[in-house]
Order: sequence, then structure tokens, then C-alpha cells
Amino acid sequence: MLCILIVAKIAATSISLAFRYGSGIFSPSILLGAVVGSAFGYIVALVSPDLASSSGLYAIVGMGAVSSAILGAPISTILIIFELTGDYQITMALMVAVVMANLITQHFLKSTSFFHLQLKRAGKDIEGSRAKNLSRQILVKKIMKQDFATVGEDTDIERIKELIINLNYNNLFVLDDNFLIKGIITLNELRESYQGDIEISELNANLIYRRQSFHLSPTDTLEQAIYLFKQTGEERIAVLSNDDQAEIIGVLSHQNLLRTYNKILIEAEEN
Repeated sequence: MLCILIVAKIAATSISLAFRYGSGIFSPSILLGAVVGSAFGYIVALVSPDLASSSGLYAIVGMGAVSSAILGAPISTILIIFELTGDYQITMALMVAVVMANLITQHFLKSTSFFHLQLKRAGKDIEGSRAKNLSRQILVKKIMKQDFATVGEDTDIERIKELIINLNYNNLFVLDDNFLIKGIITLNELRESYQGDIEISELNANLIYRRQSFHLSPTDTLEQAIYLFKQTGEERIAVLSNDDQAEIIGVLSHQNLLRTYNKILIEAEEN
């Protein structure tokens, strides 16, 4: 009966929310948590009756775990239940359940509560600082540059040197026969190629490029770009179009990224 009630309550609440009925979130979360806790307690009692506690304890712990994860209020939930019960043992078990429930929710939903998730789906993210929120509103296409050139895999070293040194292209992207990006050549790669064992006359783009299998899209946010630069340690990352051709339309440098983010921090402090 408890398992049936869990499925029925989730279905009834989902339908009510979908049709914009005034069912709310708080009461369903309390009931659902209590039923889940009771079902868990019943199973524990069947498996190990000597170690199991009363079904009421499991119901209270489940109620606190589910409601705290949905509402995004773990500390308030713990305090409320402690005031209701006055039992330290229940509170300790509740704290463990609440922490686990909130960690699981944040890991899979990337949000701290159901209400924040609703706002994110509506295009309004209020989590984090003002600077962080501003960084989510700035798109890569607004800060990327077009100071790049593309070369084929068989481009010789003299042409590469001309593009980088004489024509001041800081970023050369190597393309394969299908015009897909394979890697990048900068002044560092050019300098290292002259220090290798291969004859200069035999060098081409395919032998000196640095592989770059990751990229940004023009609709990525500044926050996503910061994360990618932090994970890869790159100085420059290519920006590819969102269509099937995946054409290079720009490049974003770490220096330009930091300059934009510093500007955001200054504007956040002034406001």
C-alpha cells in the first residue's frame, strides 16, 4: 500500500502542477517523504527486525529528507523537526538523510531547490553572486575575436611562419580534409618546431600543431567559458558554429576572458 501511495502521490502532484492547480509543493513533499520513510522502515524491519527502529522514526526522517531537498532548506527542516520531536537521536539520523538528499539533488538537477529549478527553466537564475549571475548573461559570441587563420595539414613551415610573424595571426587552426578542426598552432608551437630533430624543410602543420579536441560555441556563457579554460589550462580556445558544419567563427583567449570578467566584478561592486 505504501509503494502504491508513493507512485499515486507523485502522479497526482505532477498532474496538478502541469494543469496549474493550486496543489503546492510543501504539503506533497511532506507526505511523500513520510510515505517513503515508512516504506523504507517497513523493509528494514523485514530484513533485520532486531536492528530496526519504529516506523514513525523512519517516517519523520524521510519527511525531512525529501522536503528539505525539494524546498532547498536543509537547516530549517532540521530545526523544525527537532522542535517537534525534541529527540537528539532522531535529529542525528535526520541530519545524515538531509545531507545525502541535498547532495544527490544538487548533483543530478544542478539546483538547490525545486523553485530555483523552475526559475532556471524560465530563464531566470538567482543562485550565486551578482557577478556570477552577470557572467551567465554574457555570451561567448559577444567577446570572441576574429584574429585567426586556418591552414591545412600539409601547409609548409614557411607559410606558417609568414602567417604568424609577418601577418600577425596569433592563432592558426589546422583543419583536416573534411574541414574539421584538429588543433592549433601558436608562436610557441612554431618556436618549438625549430628546436626539434626534424629538418626545417620537412616540417608542416601536421607535425607541429597542438591537438585541441574541445571548443566553445557562440551561445555558451561566460561562466561556461571560464570553467572550460580552468579545466584545460589553454590560453586560446576555438569557437565553432552550432550547425552541422562546425565551422570556426572565432577564438576566445584567456586574457580577453579575464578582462571581461574583471569588468563584470567592477560593475557588480559599483551597483
